[in-house]
Amino acid sequence: MIARILLLKYWQRGWSTAACGQKMYHKQGNQDKHHKPHDEYVCSSYRHHSRDGKCTCHNIRVEIVEELILDAIRKASGFARSNEAEFIERVRQESTLQQEAAVKDNKKRLTKSKQGTVGDNG
Repeated sequence: MIARILLLKYWQRGWSTAACGQKMYHKQGNQDKHHKPHDEYVCSSYRHHSRDGKCTCHNIRVEIVEELILDAIRKASGFARSNEAEFIERVRQESTLQQEAAVKDNKKRLTKSKQGTVGDNG
């Protein structure tokens, strides 16, 4: 369940925390307090809001993210091998939904652009 939430949030708008919804940034360093190199994603909001209590320190190690992604790929490929026709249909449905959303978004942008152009000329 956590893997699905993390992966969904990643594909929607980049890595973000489940705790506060803010973006996460990659942080890499030579050594931590245990003299081990660290490689993790950390909450972007924590640095700015730690003192006022709006955000707590949360992070996820890169190796965990990689394991979650690899596990999701294994599950998806296993499902695709076992249920090829259903997998193809799901991919087609999702593709159609994404295309419809993109068309709707582009129409909105075009309308706004035309309104801006008309306002500039009038």
